[in-house]
Amino acid sequence: MSTILTLLLPALAAPIADVVKSLTRKWGGVTVDDEIKLIKANSDRAMALAELDRPADGVSKWVADLRASFRYVLAGSLVLLAAVSGLYCMVSVPELRPLVVSSYLDMTGAAFSFIFGERIYFRIKGN
Repeated sequence: MSTILTLLLPALAAPIADVVKSLTRKWGGVTVDDEIKLIKANSDRAMALAELDRPADGVSKWVADLRASFRYVLAGSLVLLAAVSGLYCMVSVPELRPLVVSSYLDMTGAAFSFIFGERIYFRIKGN
């Protein structure tokens, strides 16, 4: 059961945050003017983030590509680090094998669920 939770909770982080945000807006008594200001603020925020993500002029293409894929590179590196440390523990301490394998599967599943669960949710939502 805990393995299922470690896969579902990271994947559901974005939808849960979205539901909490919409419930606070609903019960907060937001007026139309406030909603328009909020939409404009979100639009300004998205434009500012896009400007921050835009690579500087003259930057090498591979540097820009690496920067854009950093989330995936970091998650992959953590998975590899967990695999190497888990292999070391399994070889050096045989009684830890079930715990190490279970923890390794939980970590890799959580990273995968977070990365792809968020993307799938935003694709379904239409953002």
